[in-house]
Amino acid sequence: MSKLVRDGLVEEIRRDEGRRVVDVAEVGEYEGLLSKKLVEEATEWAVDRDVRELADCLEVLHAIVGHMGIPWAEVERLRQLKREQRGGYEGRHVLR
Repeated sequence: MSKLVRDGLVEEIRRDEGRRVVDVAEVGEYEGLLSKKLVEEATEWAVDRDVRELADCLEVLHAIVGHMGIPWAEVERLRQLKREQRGGYEGRHVLR
């Protein structure tokens, strides 16, 4: 099983689970692992509704954006532009 883990957990994992191998992902693998991690964290939020899961989602998004070399300000600019053009989700409209 390959699972992306936070940088700060590597030593703890090595200490507590000595037989598990922790290595560094190749670029292509990293992108796939980030994608899987985002789905994992979003799924955890969908189940638990815990704000900490949203923080995890945001952390993964920051990692993806940083890996892609895109300034976070650009992502925020595009988010605001889309909001101005199409609105947000506060209206709770559902297509059925």
